[in-house]
Amino acid sequence: MSYFVGGNPNFPGDKGFALAGWEKCEVDNAAINISGDSTTSFGKVHFTNKNGEVTTVDKTWKFVKDNAGKLRIIVHHSSLENKAK
Repeated sequence: MSYFVGGNPNFPGDKGFALAGWEKCEVDNAAINISGDSTTSFGKVHFTNKNGEVTTVDKTWKFVKDNAGKLRIIVHHSSLENKAK
């Protein structure tokens, strides 16, 4: 939770990613794998801030259907895009 909303003194570096005031979010899936009741997607997400600056992250999500048939996120990973130096 600290990553998304901040405020946890145990993680002072987490300022609340979800509270950053993003103006736009674009998902660019490179692959989607569907197997039985689970789905995994890989790709990039581009976040645009109020100044028009774009931050790109590599993303992985894994979803499964629960007993009621609703999709649930069971894995979420994001990291800043790897850029050559």
